[in-house]
Amino acid sequence: MKKRLLIILSFMLMTISLNFLYINVKAMTDTEWRKSFGGNYGQDDYTTPPPLVGDQAKIGFRNDWDKARDFGVKPIKVGDSQIEIKTYPGASIKVVRVEKEEDISLYGITSIYSYNKTDYKIKPILANPSGIAIFDLKNSGTYKNQEIKKNSEEKVKIGDKYFVSVSYDGINLGSAEWTVGESIPKDIEEKDEEEIQKFVEALENKEKEKADREQKYAEALFRNAIATEANKTWYQRLGDNIEDTWANVKGWWKG
Repeated sequence: MKKRLLIILSFMLMTISLNFLYINVKAMTDTEWRKSFGGNYGQDDYTTPPPLVGDQAKIGFRNDWDKARDFGVKPIKVGDSQIEIKTYPGASIKVVRVEKEEDISLYGITSIYSYNKTDYKIKPILANPSGIAIFDLKNSGTYKNQEIKKNSEEKVKIGDKYFVSVSYDGINLGSAEWTVGESIPKDIEEKDEEEIQKFVEALENKEKEKADREQKYAEALFRNAIATEANKTWYQRLGDNIEDTWANVKGWWKG
């Protein structure tokens, strides 16, 4: 009887231990599984995305591109070999070289060496945790007919035209086109527009001040005329009426 009781107790302890071990292993497995997808989600979300920094109003190719939040691009100059972008952390960058015949999509590439031959593999260009992305023209290429070709133009020339767009999870964050040696940075355009607006406002203020002065002068003349008329004697008014009547008669007589 005692032996049977000991066997039952041992079996129960073994079952409890196995259940405890299974729960721990399962919990660890779930955690590892979530980590493989970038972290936990929902109520157990402990993965905090990098904070968005920058000015949302700063958009496009501009000298203060690095102060942008959603989409800022450094103006491309002659001889540059890379395109710098400020956007959301993790956002995807797309670059197109605009030409007369057709638009050519450029991709980031990496070299693969095998059997004394150099092949290439497309590498997605993503913004780092600070929101900075660099598209290296020296390590870019085209993809056509299932073939990747390295870009032969490693540095930009005057007249080259590029179209840059940025997206995040399929949502477009911004796009802009730039012609090397011709396009004007957006911040310069905004400054010129601001100066023009200030000039127009100053001109409008001067016109308003002039109109106000003329209005005040006319009102003063009117008040003075009323005061003068009020201070006239009866015979002065009679003389004025006679003069007015005589003027009307002469006008009628002359035809």
